[in-house]
Amino acid sequence: MDYLLIGQSMRLEHDASMFSLAFADSADTPRHYVLLQKSGPDSLHLEVDGQSRSAYRAIARIDLREDRARLFLTARGKAALGFASVTIAFTGADLRAVFGPLACIADDEFPIQVLGD
Repeated sequence: MDYLLIGQSMRLEHDASMFSLAFADSADTPRHYVLLQKSGPDSLHLEVDGQSRSAYRAIARIDLREDRARLFLTARGKAALGFASVTIAFTGADLRAVFGPLACIADDEFPIQVLGD
């Protein structure tokens, strides 16, 4: 099973020690969301619609296009989240640029592959 989020709202915060990227289905009253966070030397944390669907080191690879990102999950991620992959579809922003800061802090934890449209 795969998870699909049609994103209407996005928040990106990052500096040298912290990264947070959140997508939600609504800016006002979100019901569904995908959150990626990393602070300090800890590995990236992925959360989908709540703490009960979250894990560290959950991402095996990210395929990135302008209007969508597909996160393929590790065995740990699949077990914790219950999905094989998480796809974020978002219009109004180039996701390749948004995910750029993530590539800088991924520390070779997983590859990010930029694909053509």
